Amino acid sequence: MSFSLNNWLVYLGLFLIILELVLGVSTGFDLLLSGLALLAGGVVLWLTNIFWLAIAISIVLILIYFILFRTALKDKMMSTATKNVNIDKLIKADAIVVKSITPARPGQVKVDGEIWRAESDQNLEEGDRVVVNSIEGVTLKVVKKEAEK
Repeated sequence: MSFSLNNWLVYLGLFLIILELVLGVSTGFDLLLSGLALLAGGVVLWLTNIFWLAIAISIVLILIYFILFRTALKDKMMSTATKNVNIDKLIKADAIVVKSITPARPGQVKVDGEIWRAESDQNLEEGDRVVVNSIEGVTLKVVKKEAEK
């Protein structure tokens, strides 16, 4: 395999693609798509042997991506599926145990339709009604709710 000028677009394209794989999604696919544009230019160069045409096609493809599609792709990649929770509202909230809890093993509780990891100093079974006493990280500290009179 020779390292002629005709192959440099392909090598540079492959380098950018591999760099994207190494860096991960942090580059937002910019390196991957730029590398693919350079590969396309390299293919045109192999087929036509016209260097300026290959460079022009690579540049046009990269510009099309950056001008027309980059913002849309970035917006698509942004996660909007998160739900804002006012954590203070959870303290003293009523919950139902959905996965049993022991002092040695955390379980799960449902508060306002959301499932949370929960710990307790008591043995609690599925279906028990509990009250959230405190929050530590993403774990609720719960106690069994006393029966109402």
